[in-house]
Amino acid sequence: MNQKKMFFALLMSLSLSLCTACSQSSSPPSLEPSASLSPEQQKEASLEVDFLDVGQGLSVLVSSEGHYMLYDGGDREYSSFVVAYLKEKGIEKLDYVVASHYDSDHLNGVVGALNAFDVDRILGPDYVWDSKVYQSFITASENLGIPVEHPKPGAVFSLGGASFQVLAPSSEKYGDSNNYSIVLRLTCGKDSFLFTGDAEYESEEEMCRTGLTLNSTVLCVGHHGSASSSTYQFLEKVLPEYAVISCGAYNSYGHPHEETMEKIMAMEIPFFRTDIQGTITATSEGNGITWNTEPCKDYSSGDDREAGSSPTFDSSEIKKQESGSYVLNTNTKKVHLPDCSSAEDIKESNKEIYTGDLEQLIENGFSPCQRCLPRK
Repeated sequence: MNQKKMFFALLMSLSLSLCTACSQSSSPPSLEPSASLSPEQQKEASLEVDFLDVGQGLSVLVSSEGHYMLYDGGDREYSSFVVAYLKEKGIEKLDYVVASHYDSDHLNGVVGALNAFDVDRILGPDYVWDSKVYQSFITASENLGIPVEHPKPGAVFSLGGASFQVLAPSSEKYGDSNNYSIVLRLTCGKDSFLFTGDAEYESEEEMCRTGLTLNSTVLCVGHHGSASSSTYQFLEKVLPEYAVISCGAYNSYGHPHEETMEKIMAMEIPFFRTDIQGTITATSEGNGITWNTEPCKDYSSGDDREAGSSPTFDSSEIKKQESGSYVLNTNTKKVHLPDCSSAEDIKESNKEIYTGDLEQLIENGFSPCQRCLPRK
């Protein structure tokens, strides 16, 4: 009798184990973030980051060990270029497609990629936008049968031999949709890249308070170099060794704004610009970054000067100002009116008050701020 009970108990235990295994194997795939790779696992990894020249927009392709992520895709006129670029790379499937936010200059090429490639996961911020391209984005997601995931700050995902962590957005309601931008910090060994979409001051301040690591080797400058992003507080947390600005040549917004360029120059950060240099490629094996081109040699404000040329001004073209007080940035050699917002951002070590003639300053090598002392 005892032997029969033992046999029956063994049989029931085996049956329950088989049922559990079947139940687990038939469950849907998890949408939880992937585990982060250790520095040892990333040490021998290869990484390539392409900042595509999509005019007045943003699109970044990340490649690691045969795995791929597309972060934004530029505007409508560049959608086919983005798809062609990926196909030339031999890409057939994207592990991740990330829409930083739903402005057309970031989202159109994302829709193009969703319609052209197999995709594992789609990441996007948790808000609804009233536009045709947003509806196309949702339709493309539904056609693929892949729900749009809304990752929270701190979530970590793996990509080949690299990994990335979500840093923003932190809030559910913003006055400006740019602040919904998904911000990612990509790491490969000792090298790191920060992609900020169009995140502005509010989101930057939130990121500074989260306690998550912001320090990065490369910063993709927020909002195409707009003055609405890149506070000194944020830049001093990131402390990038390089900066990349994605913007269109002669764009109507004036990106990158002079205020942003002054901060980058003041912090002596070598920078690259897609409007001047085209597509910019960074490669890493976890211990140093190699670029396909040299950083820009000097500040250029996006008019008809060639890359690397110094700003020149004809004093007769400058809005006439009576002799008075000016605020000088001794690092960038810029002249500001005392109430100019750019003057407030100048580091104290580079700030000097000057009382006298503006034309004398220009003769001594200074150039007027195009915001508060514009040409006629």
